[in-house]
Amino acid sequence: MIRLRLSEPGFEADLSTFLCRHECQAEVVEDRTVVVELPHALHEEQALRELGLYVRLWQALRGITVCVEHVAIGEIRSKR
Repeated sequence: MIRLRLSEPGFEADLSTFLCRHECQAEVVEDRTVVVELPHALHEEQALRELGLYVRLWQALRGITVCVEHVAIGEIRSKR
């Protein structure tokens, strides 16, 4: 699971929807934070590369900075 932290609030749903359109599983979990999985990726390296492309495209279109973080699944679930 990968956590994306946005530099500005209010764009979480837009990023989540954008990623879902590109076959990612994305969910807003808190203010300025979206968690993402790429279920079709064969391994973590492929998922990170693919997600990196999508994030850079979204950033170019919106002008918002996104920080990519790896997280354990239990860490995400405990915050809900």
